[in-house]
Amino acid sequence: MTAGHPLQRLLQPLWLRIALPIAASVALFSASIFLVHLPEVYDSLLNEKKAGLRNMAQMAWGMLEFHQARERRGELSRELAQELALGEIAGIRYGPDGKDYFWINDFHPRMLLHPYAPGLNGKDVSDYRDPTGKRLFTEMVQASAATGSAFVAYHWQWKDDSALVVPKVSFVKRFEPWGWIVGTGVYLDDIRKEAEAQARSLLLTSLGVLGLAALLSLLSIWQGVKAARTIRDSEATLRGIFDQTTEFLGVLDLDGDVRSVNRTALDFAGVSREEVRDRPFWETAWWRGEPAARHALRSAVTRARDGERSRFETRCVAPDGREITLDVSIQPLRDEEGAPVSILADGVDITERKRTQQELEARVAERTRELEHSLDSLRQAQNQLVQAEKMAALGGLVAGVAHEINTPLGLGMTNASYLQEQLDAIRESYAAGRFTKGEFETFLEHAGEAVRSMLINLRRGAEIIRSFKQVAVDQEVEERRAFDLREYLEEVLVSLKPRYKRTGHTVSVDCPEGVRLDTYPGALMQVLSNLIINSLTHGFEHAARGEIRIRVAPQGDRVVLDYADNGRGMSPEEQAKVYDPFFTTKQGAGGTGLGMHIVFNLVTQKLGGDIALETAPGQGVRFILTLPRTLPRPGAA
Repeated sequence: MTAGHPLQRLLQPLWLRIALPIAASVALFSASIFLVHLPEVYDSLLNEKKAGLRNMAQMAWGMLEFHQARERRGELSRELAQELALGEIAGIRYGPDGKDYFWINDFHPRMLLHPYAPGLNGKDVSDYRDPTGKRLFTEMVQASAATGSAFVAYHWQWKDDSALVVPKVSFVKRFEPWGWIVGTGVYLDDIRKEAEAQARSLLLTSLGVLGLAALLSLLSIWQGVKAARTIRDSEATLRGIFDQTTEFLGVLDLDGDVRSVNRTALDFAGVSREEVRDRPFWETAWWRGEPAARHALRSAVTRARDGERSRFETRCVAPDGREITLDVSIQPLRDEEGAPVSILADGVDITERKRTQQELEARVAERTRELEHSLDSLRQAQNQLVQAEKMAALGGLVAGVAHEINTPLGLGMTNASYLQEQLDAIRESYAAGRFTKGEFETFLEHAGEAVRSMLINLRRGAEIIRSFKQVAVDQEVEERRAFDLREYLEEVLVSLKPRYKRTGHTVSVDCPEGVRLDTYPGALMQVLSNLIINSLTHGFEHAARGEIRIRVAPQGDRVVLDYADNGRGMSPEEQAKVYDPFFTTKQGAGGTGLGMHIVFNLVTQKLGGDIALETAPGQGVRFILTLPRTLPRPGAA
């Protein structure tokens, strides 16, 4: 090439000869970044994200394991343990913007928890497909079946934006005890953008790399020294934590040989690390004289080598002869692929806790005996209150009937006195010789009216007494007999009429003729009287005119007695407790709370029937009693 060649002349300037190698270097460096480094960055970020997903899924899996352990120890039922686990995991968010989350489905698969797609919760998602047609949840179940965990790629909505669907890769891990799969994922667009951002940043940085290589080398050396110092400090910190914890900790290899033991365990056994290192864990000084503990530890190490976790209680003897109880946990330590690489042995001294537990169990047993004695006393008091309630009802019945019968007897006495006065007057007139036909006719007229009035009132009194005698005897003696239901209901109402006679309330009975029952009329009377008194006392408390309707409908060998009022009704809380003993809305105002409890027991036990309640606030109450027309004899099928 001659000196006058255009390219030779172009290369002659010094700045160009410096710039071309730099430009070529930059071009090659840029190409290496986008063609080589960018894919490597993407793969590295993807692997890093996958590792992060494993760790996050392991964290959620650990929460499930914690609650399942509480279930195994009997602290929680499975339902409560699962509910607590779902509640805790549902609130977990992580990631740069705090929107990354966990979801849980079972092996069916059925969705148990999805924070951003609550519409899927509780639904069968075995046929749920992403926009590409992939049955992603079914694939998650199948992919994780072999190893217990798997990565699955699919398309999903962008975090909480259901309108945007993008590629995603998720890590799912099985929780075999409950048949659950916990998963969490990362969006591939995030990784791609982060890789591109790193590449752009690296490209810009590369422009200054050529001039700062030496400085960066020195900086790298300085950073290496600093990192080594940090690593040493971290190791010292971890060693301090490892040695100072009060638990017995040891790290074993997969064969069960001791690699490291903390200071707490060494001090307890009075040995050095050299004495136990590289020895089988079950042959060390902690388990001298405890063949059962050695056998359990050897079996647990074998299971840990296979990836299983073991937990059990065992005993060991201290050098001073003290016997302590340990809660021992043997579990594998895994690498990123989930394969066991070593074994962690953890022991907690629970001797004091066991002693406290035994003392507590003794106190609980003693308290239980005291409570049983108190319960017997309460039952006796309840029986006494039931009898008192019955006698109070009978006493009220006597007082009401006495008041009711006073009117006809008083009118009879008045008419008898008037008749006596008329008879004395006519006798005096006759003795004096002044007796006339007109006086005699007047006497006969007045005497007839008095006698008719006396007969009417005496019949009324006799009817009241007959009803009272029948009802009172039925209530007190509790004898079984056959009776006409319509007549008996009328007798009961006659006995109870004094309770509502001077109010605006009414009681009506609709019962067909010829309905006969063979049962305990006294129990039936007590049921009806309690229902009516409850309506008068509670249902019509602020009502001027209340209505009570009693309808009877035969149904084959049974009779339906429909009792209803139009009072204030009951709230759901009152309805739930209406049959509970000692529950009353009149606490401190004369209410015992036994009325409806007695009604329920009499209907379901004494009368052999059923009782149902329909009510709502402001809608009154309706009790539907279904009774056998003939009560089965004791011992009958």
